[in-house]
Parts: sequence; C-alpha cells; structure tokens
Amino acid sequence: MEVIGDRPEISFDPILFATDLLPDSYNAGEYALLLAKHFSATVHIVHAFTISQPAMEVEAARKVLSRQRADLQHQLDHIASNFAAQGIKVVTELVDGDPETVIPKVAVDMDASLIVLGTHGGNRFDRHTIGSVSEAVLLHARLPTLTVGPLAVHGSSVKLPLRRILYATDLSAFASKAAPYAVALAEYFGAELDVLNVVPESSVEHPERWSELSEKFYRRLETVVPDHAREFCDPHTFVEVGRAREQIVKHIVEREINLLVLGIQRVDANAFQLRTSSAFHMILEAKCPVLTIAG
Repeated sequence: MEVIGDRPEISFDPILFATDLLPDSYNAGEYALLLAKHFSATVHIVHAFTISQPAMEVEAARKVLSRQRADLQHQLDHIASNFAAQGIKVVTELVDGDPETVIPKVAVDMDASLIVLGTHGGNRFDRHTIGSVSEAVLLHARLPTLTVGPLAVHGSSVKLPLRRILYATDLSAFASKAAPYAVALAEYFGAELDVLNVVPESSVEHPERWSELSEKFYRRLETVVPDHAREFCDPHTFVEVGRAREQIVKHIVEREINLLVLGIQRVDANAFQLRTSSAFHMILEAKCPVLTIAG
C-alpha cells in the first residue's frame, strides 16, 4: 500500500503471507487468498525456520537439501497449489532465521504492500512458529500488517467489499498514523467507518460532568475524518469509558465490524512485552482481522 501525501493508495499487491505451516495459519491464508483475488495480487508464501543441527551438518557435508528443508518446502508447495488452483500467482520462500526479524526484512526486500499472518497467542518460549512471535513481527514490521486472531470470522465466509470498518484511537500521535488508512479503506470499499475513542475511568475525575467532557472528545474525533471523506464513508463517532480492550472487542461484536484498524508504536521490545499490551490482546480477542499501522 503506497502512501501518497497523507492519503494511502489502496492496492494490496504484492502480499506476503507468513505461515507457520500449522492450522493456526489456515484462516490467515484464507484472508490472503480473499485479498489476492480482489486485488489480482501476487502472493508470496513465506515460512521462516531455524535449521536443526543434524540438518545443517547434512547440507554442509553432502551439499544436498536436508530432509527438514525438503519437508518444509513440500508443505509450502502444497499451500501454494491451493492458491494457484484459484488463479492466484504465487511464489514460495523458505528462509532461514528468526521469523520476527526475517519476515519484516523479506517484506521490505520484495516491496510487499501488506503482511498477512495468523496467531494463536502461544507463550514466548515457543520460538519455532510464526504464531508465537506474531506480536514481535508487528513491532518490527514497517508495513501495514493484517493479523488474523484465533477468534476471527473464517475468511472463507467473508465477502468483499467490507461493510463496516472500525478505527480505534486513543488520540495519540502514533495512533493517528492509522487514520488515513482507515479512511482510505472505507472510501475504497464504500464501507461505513466507525471511529472509537475509549476514555480510561481514571481520566473521568467528575462523572457528573461526563456529558460535558464527552462533547470535547467527540469534537476531537470529528477532526479525525476529513470533510471529503464524509461524502462516501458515513462516519460514526463513539466515545466510551472503561478499558480500551474490552470496549473495542465489545464494539466489534455489537456493530458487526469486518475490520479493526489500529496504530501501534513500533519499539525495540520482545514478544512478551507486546503480548501484555492491550493491542495484542485485542488481536487475540477480536472477531475480525486487525490491520495495524506502525507509528
């Protein structure tokens, strides 16, 4: 997705689908396929792995592919055949290294417009699967990343165009990086756009004055959506009080949201630190995929 000025041009091509070759990634693959069909995009199916010591010794001594590498490539080819059978141009890439650093690098090298990955929210000590380090990929990725959590609606049942998009913001600078993408996607798909700000209870010192205070938040939210966008995306603004994760997940269900758009802060942090954040918990609990934009 190329950004022209302050307005992204919606063109998801090519797409990088990062897979751990386990069932947790199947649904993410369905979303990659859905988008590839819609945008006539090429899909690069990528698996990053750490070669075992015996396999390394075989490859070094005999100058042949190890059984480990051959088996992984066979699995990638099987996934690719499902894409190709539906008319999608597909490329497979089996790369050595830690997924959290290798995947973002491959995405940049291939000039990807979008990274698609799944997650099961595994513990931080399971370092062999992309699902367990997807939150770290989010921190390292400089590109828009679509993460499909374990509770997301199955991609095979989703139809494009999207009907309703939610942009959740705490009105911070890094959260605002995602606003142009939410607006551009709403325009492209002709979707309704919900803009939600959740105010922590600790910020409401005088509950009896909440009506007056909420008006200030509503006015700030109104500035998020540019005037020209109101002609095509029918924006709705919402201000709620409570815990952001709970209110956003609730909003997704009540408003039947098809896509959540978030701005996240890209920092040098490990996967465990991100997993404890609200952002990753939202991905795990959301009933829809989550598009994150690193600020």
